[in-house]
Amino acid sequence: METQETKAQGLAKLRQGIYRWFAACLLYPDEELIRHIPEVVRFFQEQEELLAEFPFFLPWKEWLEDTESKTEKDLPLLQEEYMEVFGESGERKPIPLVESAYLPKREVSALLVELPSLYSQAGLSLSFEGPPDHLAVELEWMSYLTKQEGEHWEDGEKLLSTLEQEYQFVKHHLSRYLPKLKEKVEHHPG
Repeated sequence: METQETKAQGLAKLRQGIYRWFAACLLYPDEELIRHIPEVVRFFQEQEELLAEFPFFLPWKEWLEDTESKTEKDLPLLQEEYMEVFGESGERKPIPLVESAYLPKREVSALLVELPSLYSQAGLSLSFEGPPDHLAVELEWMSYLTKQEGEHWEDGEKLLSTLEQEYQFVKHHLSRYLPKLKEKVEHHPG
């Protein structure tokens, strides 16, 4: 019988995987991404019992099946589509994947100081060559926090602190610009 604690830990692990996979998908597609697809699909198939409880399960399952079908022969098309939407190669202005593009100019410099400091305080260093406010970096940060959440179930104080960090990051970062990003992607003609 599954306890509430083990179910919550399982959900934290699931969210960690989702954040991590979405972060990878928001970078320019390469051979490494394609090589990881079978492993990622297996992970999410193993989590199907948890996923099935969510209203997005059927579209998620369809997306996962589509993802599973991707091979190295699909890579040039994936790269072309990525560049059309997020890169400089399209005829239209690219959709930025950085938080700073959606904030008032007066808030940008503080953001670009805050994020590296936040990551550093957790003992993390950026290996990513792009800006610290790139959506892939921010989703990796959420992946890190949800990993911590899953590990802190024995220590209520650490758990509450981690959950508060997750909440604050979503509130002060992701929820401020993801709706705008989503709208741009939905209205992109590509």
